[in-house]
Amino acid sequence: MRLLILMALCVAAGCSGSAQPDPDGAGSGPGPSDGQSPSTGGPGTSPDGPGPSQELGAGRSGPRRLTQREYANTIRALLGDVLTEADVQELPADATTPFDNDFSTQEQWQQVVLAAERLAERASERALADPQRRSQLVGCTPQGAADAECLRAFIQRFGRQALRRPLSASELDTLDDALQAASEANDFHAAVDVVIRALLQDTEFLYRVERGTPDPEHPGVLRLTDFEVASRLAYFLWQAPPDEALLDQAAAGKLRTPEQVRAAAQRMLSDPRAAEAIQRFHALWLSYEVLPQSAELASRLRTETRALVQRVLLDEQRPWLDLFRSNETYVDALLAEHYGLASPPAGTSKWVPYGTSGRRGILSHGAVLSNGAHYGDTSPTLRGKFVQSRLFCTDIPKPDPATLPPGVVLDKPPTSSTTNCKVERYAAHSEVGLCAGCHQLMDPIGFGLENYDGSGRFRTMEPKSAGSNSDLPACQTPIAGNGEIPGVGTFHGPSELTELLLGGERLDACAATQLYRFAMGRREAGQDRPYLDRVIAAFRGSGHRFDELILALVSDPAFSRRLAQ
Repeated sequence: MRLLILMALCVAAGCSGSAQPDPDGAGSGPGPSDGQSPSTGGPGTSPDGPGPSQELGAGRSGPRRLTQREYANTIRALLGDVLTEADVQELPADATTPFDNDFSTQEQWQQVVLAAERLAERASERALADPQRRSQLVGCTPQGAADAECLRAFIQRFGRQALRRPLSASELDTLDDALQAASEANDFHAAVDVVIRALLQDTEFLYRVERGTPDPEHPGVLRLTDFEVASRLAYFLWQAPPDEALLDQAAAGKLRTPEQVRAAAQRMLSDPRAAEAIQRFHALWLSYEVLPQSAELASRLRTETRALVQRVLLDEQRPWLDLFRSNETYVDALLAEHYGLASPPAGTSKWVPYGTSGRRGILSHGAVLSNGAHYGDTSPTLRGKFVQSRLFCTDIPKPDPATLPPGVVLDKPPTSSTTNCKVERYAAHSEVGLCAGCHQLMDPIGFGLENYDGSGRFRTMEPKSAGSNSDLPACQTPIAGNGEIPGVGTFHGPSELTELLLGGERLDACAATQLYRFAMGRREAGQDRPYLDRVIAAFRGSGHRFDELILALVSDPAFSRRLAQ
């Protein structure tokens, strides 16, 4: 009951922190935080109820612009390594919420058009400048500048790769006009250049557009074409375009049944690109793709967490929950010293036990504990919000500046005229009526991790940092490190927090929900609930195998459908 009251207060106030930035973008209101099973309300459930796809759970779709990562991978698949990272960064930056492919955040189409023109010209010029690459790209030997047969063969093949579908007859005829450029330059490859630049600026190259066809079994629902399913699979599992084998399956109509889609996905999961996509999903979700530490320390922290994901999910295919259960971690001598663990020989890295350090699993990693590092210290509010939003899928709405009381400043930690001790300073959050509900959902969680600084190093005393009163001495009270998940239980440190997370049904449901968001490029809504419930049930039924979670998501009939909008 207390938890429901806090959630109601939080929604009513629309406040997530008097002094903290929002790491997850705009909230849409809290999801369940009362331990409900997915069937009665799950992570991110929207009040808008199921529509025409009530039992199926098909959701909405929209034009999805290729992210910078997807664009780079697509150009590489088509032309090779012809663009640099700096080149690709001319495209609009991708908002992370926490994933970088949410189509609701993709605007700036004018910048896309201008950058696409420059990059298309650059990529084509570099690809055709290399005779060997040019020969492989064209795929036939032109018998002169005006070899229409060779050009059309190139257009058909390259066009299918670029647009992820066969070109129509009218599109082929239009691109055939490129022969005029070849005639004027007396160079067949001038026509190839025109075709490449045209296709790399095509809307259907830059955006994934899913039209579909009416599904007679589900009124109001469209069934994706086989080529659209191929693109959904490829950009989800590889963050790259479909390969020739997948396009051939689409052309043969072999991506129509759940069994066919599952078989295609199983092949794709054996590709190294799938392993990298799984790694990146976790890095984006848990916010360690970019870290605030020095380059040297950040690299070690990411290596540690990547090693755990690699070992548990990819090499040994253990239950996904073992990411949180692990009793050892992968460190070199410097990172072992950073954590106070047994050190491997200099110049080597190995798995070492946590022992009695109070650490356990991925929540003990500095890469994850970096969440909430702010103004030279840690923010209990941000760490609590991380647990609520990323691990429980509970949205905490952003603060409305118009409702903040006098003296409360956004993005500044609380201060006190009498003490620099953080527990007392942050107690002010609970005294501000408009913000108390939200902060009581977040701050108690964050305080349970206060013995670990913003890079995961253990500490017993608070630093004097932002929010401190310069006229007062540093806090002399040792950090208690006592935390609480409202409505769940109390804990002390990451190991005990892990026990609370593993003891409920919210962590695994949220993991499936986060993967759904990554796959679909958007947050879930009410009509998605039946689909998501089936995926969560399959995840649990598989013993929490992450590969089975992926396969359950893509082989469900709803994956290959969308609402008719």
